[in-house]
Amino acid sequence: MTAKRQRGAALVIVLMLVATLSFVMLSITTTVTTGVRRGANERLRTEMLWQAQAAERLALSIVERAASGGALKTASSEGGLFKQQIALPVERGAASLRFADASRCFNVNSIIDGDGKIVADEKTRFGLLLGAIGLGENKGAAIADAVADFIDRDSSQESQGAEDNFYTGLTTPFRTAGAPIASVSELRAIDGVTKEIYARIAPFLCAREVNKRVEINANALTPDFAPLIYAATDGTWPLEEIRAQISKTPPGGWSPDISAFWQPFGNPQGVNLAGLAGTEPTFIEARVLLEAEQRFVEETLIIKVPAGAAGGEPKVFSRVLGGGV
Repeated sequence: MTAKRQRGAALVIVLMLVATLSFVMLSITTTVTTGVRRGANERLRTEMLWQAQAAERLALSIVERAASGGALKTASSEGGLFKQQIALPVERGAASLRFADASRCFNVNSIIDGDGKIVADEKTRFGLLLGAIGLGENKGAAIADAVADFIDRDSSQESQGAEDNFYTGLTTPFRTAGAPIASVSELRAIDGVTKEIYARIAPFLCAREVNKRVEINANALTPDFAPLIYAATDGTWPLEEIRAQISKTPPGGWSPDISAFWQPFGNPQGVNLAGLAGTEPTFIEARVLLEAEQRFVEETLIIKVPAGAAGGEPKVFSRVLGGGV
């Protein structure tokens, strides 16, 4: 009986060792498999990021050729350079590049100067724009004050604005930026900018250099964007007149310069029209989309286009890399 018990115990021990080794091997196999997959994913991610950089160089080259060849002068919001999606050659997967005008917008950062102080005239124009979009004069002025307080460097509060003493008292406290915004989406953090208001005003706004207006590309305007001209000209002409003039944009765009666009309005108040609008984009958005093995990389570039033939090469003003890698 003792020998049988010993053999039974030995069998149990062997079975336990086999089970333990099986679990160990399964764990090793899982770890190795996960490592291989992680390595493959990292290689794919790196490859797609390099492809995005190559697409960026290609986008700059295309914009430079279009600018030097005069193609941007007749590029409407949906025509010319902005008309088609360009397929890019890649070894595996798919890649595309699409351009859009990025100069039919109000630069939020124009309401402060290089020292972080509020530029009163630009803040007033910002309020005019928001009011013309549909927020109303009072609400537009209030949000303009709040945005100015959020990005200026001082702690002095505008009449309808809010400084740190307001934001630090919220359930989730934070401080004002005290600096230019990098993205229009930052406005969602500002007092008074609800989800609904943001959705309404965001298409009219952009984040560019401080204390600099964006020269609006009149050839890319549609009647819906008439508030941009209304605000830029300090509300001098009625919105309906501006919409009517935009709807008369010739098929080839306003040429040879922007004077034909302004002519019907007259200018009895002597508004300085220099640099308010032009006939070609000063900023262009390039959107790159890469896809491989059900993974996606999306990169959005804002390209600054030099003015005139001797303005230099186009430069990347900003880039945002997103998508699921």
